[in-house]
Amino acid sequence: MFEIIDNSYETYEPVKINKAGNFYNDYDLNKTGMWYDFTVKSNCLSFERRLMGRMETGRESITDPAMAF
Repeated sequence: MFEIIDNSYETYEPVKINKAGNFYNDYDLNKTGMWYDFTVKSNCLSFERRLMGRMETGRESITDPAMAF
């Protein structure tokens, strides 16, 4: 089982993935100025990775809203 956790922006509830295969979830990054901060982890595999940054669109953006935390 894998879990995806929204760390800084708390815009999304944690997502649990219970089966093998491809997974797709549509996150609306417009709410955070295209910034993201997620942790993907699995208790059964002792696996945890944090993914954070900004989705590049070529348009002007805002400073990371979570930078002050």
